[in-house]
Amino acid sequence: MTQDDIERLGILEQNLSSLVANRQHLQKQILELEEAVKELETVEDAYQIVGTVMLKKSSKDLQKELSEKKETTTVKLESIQQQEKVLRDQLKKVQDSVMAELKKSQGD
Repeated sequence: MTQDDIERLGILEQNLSSLVANRQHLQKQILELEEAVKELETVEDAYQIVGTVMLKKSSKDLQKELSEKKETTTVKLESIQQQEKVLRDQLKKVQDSVMAELKKSQGD
């Protein structure tokens, strides 16, 4: 077992933790967007805050904008999920390597 493996394990765990937090944030955003779109189905006009100004817009226009934002966010989420899977695989390999070295050193 080398110090490099242990350091790499720590870095991979930190990266995984960061990805998990990002994934959870994106999942929350998607849920909020879905709820907003659903709410907009019940009204004709709605208001959108742009900076410090509130603009009146048609519900259909806002639904379209939010649906597009949801699509973009979903693509980001899928990318993060793929990165998370790759990172988990790397983490498992390094953990297995470290455990094998530990068992080997205990056997000596």
